[in-house]
Amino acid sequence: MDAFDTPALIPELKPQPPGPTLTDRLASAGDTLARGLDLAGKPLAMPAQRWFEVADARTEARTEDARKALLEANRAHRDAMRDLRRDRKAFENARGEVAWWNVFNGERRAARIVVRDTKQLAAEASSVRAEARRAYPLTLPQLAVRCHAVHTAATGLWWLVSDSAASDVAAGTSVAAIALNIATVLLGGRHVSRDAVDPVLEALQPSQEERDLLQRLDPKVWHGVAEPRGLSDVVAGAATLTNSGIQVKLTLNGTLDLDALRKKEAQLRAALRLREGTRLELREGKTGGHARMTLRTRSSADGLDMTGWKPGDAWAVNTITGETVPVPLGKRILFAGTTGSGKSWSARPLMAEASEYEDHRLVIFDRKYIEAKTWNHRARIASELDEMRELCDELIAEGESRLQLIPRGQDVVSISPSRPRITVFVDEGGELISDSKTKYPKDEEGRSDYQDIMTSLRTIARKYRAAEIILVWCTQKPALSGDGHGLDSQIAGQLVHRLSLALATTTDAQVVFGNDAIEKGWKANELPMPGFALFRNQDLGSKSIPQMMKMRAMSPADVIALPDRPIWRRETGRASSADVVARKAIEADGKALAATTASDPWDETVGDTITLPLLEGPRNRVSAEDRDDQIIRALGDDPCKTLSELARVIGASKSVVKRRLDQMEVDGLVVRDDDNCWHPVR
Repeated sequence: MDAFDTPALIPELKPQPPGPTLTDRLASAGDTLARGLDLAGKPLAMPAQRWFEVADARTEARTEDARKALLEANRAHRDAMRDLRRDRKAFENARGEVAWWNVFNGERRAARIVVRDTKQLAAEASSVRAEARRAYPLTLPQLAVRCHAVHTAATGLWWLVSDSAASDVAAGTSVAAIALNIATVLLGGRHVSRDAVDPVLEALQPSQEERDLLQRLDPKVWHGVAEPRGLSDVVAGAATLTNSGIQVKLTLNGTLDLDALRKKEAQLRAALRLREGTRLELREGKTGGHARMTLRTRSSADGLDMTGWKPGDAWAVNTITGETVPVPLGKRILFAGTTGSGKSWSARPLMAEASEYEDHRLVIFDRKYIEAKTWNHRARIASELDEMRELCDELIAEGESRLQLIPRGQDVVSISPSRPRITVFVDEGGELISDSKTKYPKDEEGRSDYQDIMTSLRTIARKYRAAEIILVWCTQKPALSGDGHGLDSQIAGQLVHRLSLALATTTDAQVVFGNDAIEKGWKANELPMPGFALFRNQDLGSKSIPQMMKMRAMSPADVIALPDRPIWRRETGRASSADVVARKAIEADGKALAATTASDPWDETVGDTITLPLLEGPRNRVSAEDRDDQIIRALGDDPCKTLSELARVIGASKSVVKRRLDQMEVDGLVVRDDDNCWHPVR
């Protein structure tokens, strides 16, 4: 083969994949064995389920109190049997000291009576011990070991001493029973899920505190408990344990009524020996002369994780009914709570929900700066007074324009991505009220304070609910007057949804929930801290009842981790009066300049863009005011005219019409809806 011949190709050997390692083989063998055990244990699943149910029941019955009762019963039985042996020996001695025929001897008869009484006491002690053993049973494994040991010992002994077939069958049966029991637990137990416990049944297992309370509330025991405390006129009915505590019906005898019973709450707590922190609630019964007492020994929210937030999460959980409470978007809310009550952590889920969706925006007024900084990627924030004044002007301009868009027969504007619901959250309202009163040097308009901010917020609260601009007022001290008051009286009248965490005094609770708050149970000053609240919807009237809620907690880190969302600004907001005057002056100068400019009268550029894009120089030298009037008249006939149709009607170019419409929108003379139709603002 010469150099020009193609050499033969040597086939390339592909590397063989490595075989399974020892670990893989052991794992495969283990899986095979597990599948085999599962298959073998499947017929034993039902007996195993029953085994574990009985085992759990016996384990739960082995309480500390039952163990102590069994020890006491054993001691009493031991003492009784010792006394019985002593008395029997005394009887034998007395009988041996007299002749056999003297059966009527006094000492002998007395010893016999003592033995009879002691024997009765021993029988009673045996009965008590048997009852205590039933109350503190052996665990099921202990019982099974004893039963199998007794049966195996008996059959094994029989098998050893006998050559009959029956002894072989008995011994084999004993061994088979042991094997079956072990297989039931080990193989059948593989198909029993011991973690799946009914939460309702588990929650209704009384604690030691609840057992003690139920025992004191037993009608047979209650009289002896209540009479020394001056509660002899209170008769307790059967107590019921629920998932929110113990409920009991009380009968009020004599002249005792509910108001008088509430004054004796301290005696009730002492009679029941309630722990500090356990709430006691008294309400009217369904019939006269009765009351309902509830001891809040547990909460339906126990064990629930109420930290963090994601869209759609519940804002709170009712600790009595277990119902979840969604974030009340679109509701004007008074949010109160003293320092340390968890107010900021509980309010953040509301702000997160109000800034999450494309048709919702969040605005925050915060004079303390801290909360505003946390939300600057999701909300329009204002901390300085000048920023707040500017933001209020924008909100009022937005509200006025929206009110004019509400069709006849409707009372609320429809929200959309182009016209979102705006939640105005005022944090630390007391600081804003105080700072707005502070005197400063007069500005160019003669203002020496910032009271106009509060005036604007009152207008927002009173007027713009229909415009979907919703005010939420947050304060630590919900007082309406006095030094450092945190709530404005006119704003408070519009906040029909009242939520309060722990408050400092009963007076604060009355301001938040009304003058009847305390007598109807709205005692926010008695709430635990932090994170528990009462929520009263005055729209529901008497149907809104005081039920404590556990609030969702959201940390600053949770807020910062939220994704960015659009921030609301009124780009087409109504211009200030100074801006309008300046613009009209510029337009007048532009008109004068256009009149002195020699050019084609039909040139669209004359007077339009000589110096500023806002200058108007339409055909036939029509002034800007007249052109605006022409456009408004044309839109009054048909607000959905296109630019070409408008240009044809008023005799101007499309570019001129477009510039005038944009400027009129800035001035607040027209607004554009979702269908790109222009509506004059009357």
